[in-house]
Formats: sequence, C-alpha cells, structure tokens
Amino acid sequence: MTSYRTFSRISRRSMLVAGAGVALAGALPAGRAAAQNRPANLSLAGGSPGGVLYPVSAGLAKLLTDKGVRTNAEEGAGTSNALNVAAGRADLGIGLSTVNFQAMRGQPPFRQPLATLRGLCFLFEQIVHIMVTQESGVRSLADLRGKPMAAQPQSAGSTMILNDILRAAGLAGEQDLNVVLRGGPAVGARAVQDRRAIGFHGTVAIPAGAFSEAAVSVPLRLLPIPDDVFAKLAAANPAYSRATIPGGSYTGIAEGVPSAADPAVLMCNAAMPDDHAYWVVRTIGENIETMREMHPSMRAYSRERMTTVGALPLHPGAARYYREIGVLRS
Repeated sequence: MTSYRTFSRISRRSMLVAGAGVALAGALPAGRAAAQNRPANLSLAGGSPGGVLYPVSAGLAKLLTDKGVRTNAEEGAGTSNALNVAAGRADLGIGLSTVNFQAMRGQPPFRQPLATLRGLCFLFEQIVHIMVTQESGVRSLADLRGKPMAAQPQSAGSTMILNDILRAAGLAGEQDLNVVLRGGPAVGARAVQDRRAIGFHGTVAIPAGAFSEAAVSVPLRLLPIPDDVFAKLAAANPAYSRATIPGGSYTGIAEGVPSAADPAVLMCNAAMPDDHAYWVVRTIGENIETMREMHPSMRAYSRERMTTVGALPLHPGAARYYREIGVLRS
C-alpha cells in the first residue's frame, strides 16, 4: 500500500504536505512528542460556492489551522472528493453518504470499488432541492422532460443523486432533460434569475444560500419526491433517508415539500496514521460550539452524532477517540 506520506506528495495542485512521522514519546521532550502525533499540514476537498460544503470546509480548515495544523481547503464535489481521497490527492474530504455507498461498491459513476475510504465523523444532513420557476408550469419530476435546466458538474455528488431520482421517477436520467449549462448551485441560481433555465438543483443543507437568493427574485417552487419514487430510490441505495424541506425555508414556498436526505461526512484514506485521524476528530469533538457556528444546519451538532459515517468503515484513530469519550462501545 502506498504510504500516507506519498499520498500527500501527489495531492492535487501541489496541496500542502500532510505527513509528519510519529516519533517515539521517549525520544523527544513531552511538548515536541505531542506535536509529532499530529499531521504537519492537511488538504481538505470541500465544495463549490453556493452549497453548504463550501462554507463548512472553509470553517473546518480554519478550525484545524487555529488548533495547530495548517489546513488548505480546496473546491471539490461529492464524487470527485471520494476519488481524490481514495487516490491520495486530498488528505481529507467531505463526502455524501449516498455517493460513498456506491463508491465502496464500485457502482456507477465509479469504475471500481474505492476500498481505501474511511469515515472520520458526521458533519451535517443535506436535503435534495429541485427548484423550478412557477411560470414554467413544471409541477412534477416527470414534467422536467425536455425542459431547459441548469445542472451540476459531472463530478458532483448532486449529479449522481439527481440521476438516481429521475430514474426512480421513470425518466432515463439527465439525458431526458435539456441541460443548458453546468455549475454549482450559485451558477444554477443565476441561470434561473437570468431566465436561461427554468430550474436548478442541489443536495444541500437548509437554508441554502443560492436557493434563498433565487427565490427572493423569481417566483419558484420545489418539486416533491413522492412516496413511490422515494421507495424505489431507497431500495437502490439505502443511504437515502426520508426528509421534508420545511415550509417557510424559502421565500414564496409556504408548505413543506417531501424530499430525500443525504448525510455529509468527513472522510480520509485508510493510510492516514491512527494518531493523525485521532487528532482531527478530537479537535472537532473538543470544539463543538465552533462547529455549530459554521452553518445553521449544524446548530444541533453533537459528539454522539459524530460517529455516524454511513457506508464507510470508521477509521481506527477516530474510533479510539469515540471510545475514550464513551460514545462508541463496539
């Protein structure tokens, strides 16, 4: 297996080197030995502007940097984050549980299992948003056929999720839409405001800035995911859970809209030393209030929920911390 240090050297855009060797405690003064048990630097693959992955990755990078390990946050997306962490091009990544379920099994869009992915902690819950203009007349998923839509990049987890939902609803996937441009939620919101597209989508935490901004300037509606469609969705990928976008979350949308949820988790490569993984999760666990301030969706963040990493095996270093604080007993 390629070493963690080698992974760090090949990280994308020459990301910051992330591996300091773990020194024997007896060979160094206590303070210096402790410093050796954490990474020298870290790279974090996050999200694109307009989605919650972006501010959370920036906030998390700042927290880790403030606590002594310089962390560089890079733009990313759910699918590409899994690929980059598995290949060692990023030390940490924010991943979507539904994407990770398919990544671990080598299911499309992945060509082979990404068996080196490991979970560190739960971060926040994301909910599928498919938002369209009221003037478009679109009221259901089936009505999207042939309509001009702003889609996410092919590397985005939201793209995989939209395709899953469209197929569960009886469409072939994005190919049944008229995709007029691709980009993150902020790009999609501008396309709707400029009338270049009738809708855009994203799997995001509530409230999501791009969706809030679009709804202020254009009368919009959120498309529901009916029970029969959700049943097919969850049967294909059990990482999906049922959720509702509460009424009043966005301007002009007073009633709750049934949708699907996808928890976001912090992940790393199995090659990360146990002490480094332990330091990351301990730093997060000891700064719960800081985590809660990163996004409104994280106001109830807790150490107990941190252990929920979906389809990924828990990294042994993370498990050690959770056992120490009594939230993991197995």
